[in-house]
Amino acid sequence: MEALVLRAMAFYRQGEMDVALSHFKVGLRSDPDHKVLKREYKKVKKISRKVKAGMELLNSHRVRDLKEAVDNFQQAIDLDPDHAVQASDLSHKICRAYNKMGKGKEALAACNKAMEHNPTSGDILCDRAEAHMKLEEWQEAINDYREASQHGGGDRARQGQHKAEIELKKSKRKDYYKILGVSRNANARDIKRAYRKLALKWHPDKHQSDEDKEAASKKFHDIGRAYEVLSDDELRARFDSGEDLEDQNGGGGGGGGPRGHPFQFFQQGGRRGGGGGFSFHFG
Repeated sequence: MEALVLRAMAFYRQGEMDVALSHFKVGLRSDPDHKVLKREYKKVKKISRKVKAGMELLNSHRVRDLKEAVDNFQQAIDLDPDHAVQASDLSHKICRAYNKMGKGKEALAACNKAMEHNPTSGDILCDRAEAHMKLEEWQEAINDYREASQHGGGDRARQGQHKAEIELKKSKRKDYYKILGVSRNANARDIKRAYRKLALKWHPDKHQSDEDKEAASKKFHDIGRAYEVLSDDELRARFDSGEDLEDQNGGGGGGGGPRGHPFQFFQQGGRRGGGGGFSFHFG
C-alpha cells in the first residue's frame, strides 16, 4: 500500500493529477480507512476541480469569468503552496488571465512568480513580455521577447519583439494624439475640433509677455504639426506605423501648421489684424 501511495504522490508532483487520483482510488478500494490516502485524495481532488474550473473560464473573454478563473487558480495554489511545479504552472495561468483582462501590473507579478521555478520558459517569457507591453515598458518587453526566442518562443517571440521595437521607437517621438488630446481611433471631425480648440488657446497673439509668446509659439507649432499629420490619411498611416515624421519634416508640408506655416489656418485672405496679430477664421 505504501508503494501505491508513493506512486500516486509522484504522479501528482509531476502534474499528472488524473493519474494520481486513479491510483488513490485503487488504494482506497483496498483500504478505505487509510489516513494518508484519504487525506491526499481529498486534497488532490479539490485541487483538480479548481484547476479544471479555472481552465474552462480562462477561455472566456468576459472579465467576470477571467476574475473567477484567477480565484480558482489561486485557491488551488493555496491548497498546496509547497508544490513548486504546480504553483509555477498556475501562476502562469493567472498571468494569462490578467493579460486578457488588460491588467499588466497584476499579470507581471504573476509571471514573475511563475518564473521563480521555470525561468527559461519561452511561453512564460512571452506572456511576461505581453504584460510589459500593456504597461508600455517597451525595452523590458523587447528583452523578454528576445530571451524567449532563445527558449522556444518561436514566431510569437519574434513578432512580439518587432512590435515592441516599433512601440519603443514611437515612444521617443512627439505623440501627436497626445498633443491634440484625442484617442488613436479619433475620426476627422474629432481631430479638427480638438485642433481648433487648442489652436485658439495657444495662439501667440493671446499671450502678452515675450516669454509667454515664445512658449505659446512652440506649443502652437506642435498643435499645427499634429493636425497636419493626423488630418492627412497618408501621413497618419505612416505615423501610426512607427515612422518618425519629424525627421522627414512631414513629407514637405512645411512643418509649421496645417498645409503651411503655423498661422495659416487663422488668416483670412492673408489679412493681418492690428499690431501684427492674426484674425481668427475657421473655414
